[in-house]
This record gives sequence, structure tokens and C-alpha cells, in this order.
Amino acid sequence: MDKIFLRSIVSADAKAEGELLYILTREISKLLETKNLRLIIIDSICGIYRTLFETSDKMQLVSRSQSLFQLAATLKQLSSKYKCKVVVTNQVSDSFSNILDTSDVFRSLYGRRSRSRVVIPTLGWSWATCLTTRIMLTREMILGRVVRMAHLLQSPHRPSGECHFIITTGGFKNGDSVGSPECNVDKISSEKEDVHRCRRQEVCGTSSSKIEEPSTSEHRKIPCEKLQEAMRR
Repeated sequence: MDKIFLRSIVSADAKAEGELLYILTREISKLLETKNLRLIIIDSICGIYRTLFETSDKMQLVSRSQSLFQLAATLKQLSSKYKCKVVVTNQVSDSFSNILDTSDVFRSLYGRRSRSRVVIPTLGWSWATCLTTRIMLTREMILGRVVRMAHLLQSPHRPSGECHFIITTGGFKNGDSVGSPECNVDKISSEKEDVHRCRRQEVCGTSSSKIEEPSTSEHRKIPCEKLQEAMRR
């Protein structure tokens, strides 16, 4: 634990927004200069910024969007200068839109279907356009065991895809290679009607790479190590 630095931000208001930027530009920067740190994790971004967007005032929305852009720029600068990776977790919410709503465009680009619902990442366009790589994590209870999936939704290095993985006492295991009957992925696929989706969480990563639009390549299944490689770049 001596190589792990934890910092909590309790409130969710404008003060918390300023506190986060202070931590990144002062405390984290000093640690990066003196320690061999390779990963920054913010969990979760919507906990600080979501309440700031609960307003209909256009000027306030513009100001708060600029705050998100400033945060993204700070993270990218840290990533580029100190050669470290940045992972930011985000939540998803149900998409409610109508034919005349411009959010239909956002939903078509960033939405993901969850059974009969469509879910989209919180914070909308402002945050979505700041990201380089987007991975969505899902969790399913199948045959009495929790099986997780990582969906690569956006990456400048790889087409979209997904992989199964299992968390055990020994760490992460590739769900596609587990040989036990209860973890057999082919059997899991045949039990889709029994799947109960327990959780949806959006995991977003930022780096100094060029931001690109989500890949329109054919959706395919890829090994977990390929997702890890995409995050390392």
C-alpha cells in the first residue's frame, strides 16, 4: 500500500470541482515528479460534476462544460508529461428522448442497449468528446456465478469488441479460457434468457492520444489481453 496514494473528495459541488483540479495540479504532480507512478484513477467523475449539470441555465451549462474540458486537458497533460495512464470511471443513465430531441444523435453515437433500455454515459456531449478510449463494464449472474464483460466501445487503436472475465481470489481470469462447466462461455451464451443484468458502469480512459470518433467497424469478440493492449497505448 506504500505505492498507492488515496485522496477523497466528499462534497459534490463547485468546491469539489476546484479541489479535484488542485489535487491533480499540485499533489499528484509532485508525486509524479518524485515517485514512479504509472496510473491515475478517478472514481467516479459524475460524483463531482453531475449535480453541476442539473440546471437549465445555458450560461451555467457552458461554464460547467468548460470545467470538464479543463479537467480533461489537465489529465492529458499529466499523461503526456509523466508517461502515465489515466482511468476515469463514469456512470450510465437511461436515455429518454423524442424525435425532435438532439439527444437522439448522442444516443446513436454513445448509447448502449441494456435489455429493453438504452443507457448512455452521464455528463453528455461535454465529457464524451474528451475521451480517447471507452470501455463499458457489465455484470451478469449466470448459473449462480458472476460473469463480467468488458465492451470496447471506442479506441483509436482497435475496433469495437468484448471479452468475458471472472474475478477470483487469485485475481482476474479470462472467462473465454476457463474450462469448468459452470464458466463455459458457450454454455453461458445459450442461457441468455436466464441472464439477470445486475449492474451497468461506464469506464472511460483518457490519454495523450488523439481523440477520435467511436469506431464503426464490425462488432467482434476479442481476447481480454487485446483490451489491455488498447489501454496501454
